[in-house]
Amino acid sequence: MLTVIKPLAVYVNPYDYGSYYLSNATFMAEQGGAGRSWAYQCCTELGYFQTYSDKHSMRSKLITIDFYRKWCEDLFGVGTWPSVGRTNEEYGGIKL
Repeated sequence: MLTVIKPLAVYVNPYDYGSYYLSNATFMAEQGGAGRSWAYQCCTELGYFQTYSDKHSMRSKLITIDFYRKWCEDLFGVGTWPSVGRTNEEYGGIKL
């Protein structure tokens, strides 16, 4: 199975990682999906991004913080990036 998947991975553009569908608000509303709202919350407040780790590699090495920075900008416009400090201040951070 891996021999079939591995060659295909070379042709996948990591920036297409859902950004086509998530950037289309009309499509998401028609499908009843909440993916766009979760992506917006991650890109503007939470910064909940899952990246590559040498220890527990469940993601491609191409899925980095820089990848997510571009992904957020592709979805919601240039300059879109989470203000985690402001979110922690507003909701109490680790002092919940």
